[in-house]
Amino acid sequence: MAKLTSPSISITFIEKAASLIERGSRGIVALVLRDASVTETPDTYTVRDVSDVPTSISDANQQYIKDALKGYSKAPLKVLVYVMPTTSEKTGELYTAMMKYFETETFQWMAIPTVETDGKIEDIVSWVKSQRDNNNFMIKAVLPNADSADCEGIINWTSKLYKDETSDNGDNTVTITRRPIQRSRELRGLQEFLQAPM
Repeated sequence: MAKLTSPSISITFIEKAASLIERGSRGIVALVLRDASVTETPDTYTVRDVSDVPTSISDANQQYIKDALKGYSKAPLKVLVYVMPTTSEKTGELYTAMMKYFETETFQWMAIPTVETDGKIEDIVSWVKSQRDNNNFMIKAVLPNADSADCEGIINWTSKLYKDETSDNGDNTVTITRRPIQRSRELRGLQEFLQAPM
């Protein structure tokens, strides 16, 4: 007769719990781009490393994604890329569809390089406030020249000049927005960074 024993269960909770802190410290970035390669329906990509960057979009947009992958002190877990067409006159509808899409996604940071030229800063500010207040989604958006940003969820990036510059060198807040402050401090040196006019 066979010997009966109690079932054996292998539980991996301890290992998963130990790595949870590290996994949780890496956020998710939502990046909204406009590209000529997209014609009608917006394209979405989940980018976890440089090998996932779509090659069908412009070099400038590929660079935005690569810069987002650098992160701040730690690289993000992934970048959710939402690419809208550039040729559409229905900008309002595109942004409405984009906001509905991101209401169902989990992310912590959002950047939209073309939001100022599209004239949608106020809409994004209002949407972020609504998500934080009504849905308890603690998201943050980095926006250029968001003057009405009276919310801790909006990072208002307005700088156009750096130390020792006397005129705009061609970079505007749209292209500078994608640079995290940690990287700026590392590249410029701490003393220069502390002496820069605010």
